[in-house]
Amino acid sequence: MKNIIKFCKNNKVKKIIYFSSSAVYSNRNSIPFHESQIVNPSNNLGMSKYKIEKNLKKEFLYSQTKIIILRIFTVYGRNMRKNQFLNEAIKKFKSRKKKLIFYNKQTLRNFIHIDDLINILLKFTILKIANYTIYNVGSSKSIKVASIINYLNTICKYKKKIIFKSNQNNLSHIISIKKLNKLFKFKLKNFYKELKKIYEKY
Repeated sequence: MKNIIKFCKNNKVKKIIYFSSSAVYSNRNSIPFHESQIVNPSNNLGMSKYKIEKNLKKEFLYSQTKIIILRIFTVYGRNMRKNQFLNEAIKKFKSRKKKLIFYNKQTLRNFIHIDDLINILLKFTILKIANYTIYNVGSSKSIKVASIINYLNTICKYKKKIIFKSNQNNLSHIISIKKLNKLFKFKLKNFYKELKKIYEKY
């Protein structure tokens, strides 16, 4: 990141759009998560992302370079991470196992399709925005783990027996995207329709 900052300074880059992460929020934050909260990340990913956010603010505070921070929640769609929850869930439903174990059924997750993220990013490239602004990028409606699993079970060729357990990875992602909505209007893809497409192509 230091090299990127140096390059941007040397070439007088006009705008930097940084992909931060929902991991900057933790159970220390009240819900819904919003951009003006003081964040205190609890894992390495969140801590590293937040450190870069602060470094960008420090390095470009008095420059002409505009800094836009996008705190992105779970991205799904083509080429999503292999260890991502949706990918792992689909993999289980596609297996021959009759009993499937999942965790924290009441936990809420927040998703944004890769195509929607790209469209939002393109809008940011042309918008004139004040320096150093932060935006949550996700959906206004979070979804329970149980709802996702139950839906996958309805489209699965052979119904599975679902067993829910608990672990410590139970932070619900309930977010505010009011700031983003005030900037421009956008319509996100239907989560369940896209999930079905992903399942059928898996």
